[in-house]
Amino acid sequence: MDGRGGTRTAGIQRRMVSICYKFALASALTIVLGGPVFADSDGSRAINAVGDGKRFIGDCTGKTVRLIGNSQVIALLGTCKSIVSRGSNNHITLDAAGSLSITGDGNTVKWRTKPQSVNAVGKNNSLANS
Repeated sequence: MDGRGGTRTAGIQRRMVSICYKFALASALTIVLGGPVFADSDGSRAINAVGDGKRFIGDCTGKTVRLIGNSQVIALLGTCKSIVSRGSNNHITLDAAGSLSITGDGNTVKWRTKPQSVNAVGKNNSLANS
């Protein structure tokens, strides 16, 4: 014993749970997105989802998000650096972003705080506050 009873053991257990959680989250991102989260050219982290039917919910704070595919369902928490989506019939929900660029038809984007810059090209796209 370390003289503090189970305090040291409890602290180690909390750290182990935290490490396991981070590993599980990174693994889930790799599986769900079909690839790892990469670093952008400026060294910041980027989230890339490529392919049809992808599902993702996660924190994008300070990250660039690239979505390429159709029928994706994406929920982004925090303030993303930028979001670029190419595809049709995607459903994207976000808290906030510096910029948002959507290309394709039939996309639905809802935000809590409107991005500073919004560009949408295509038909029947719906962009609005949630």
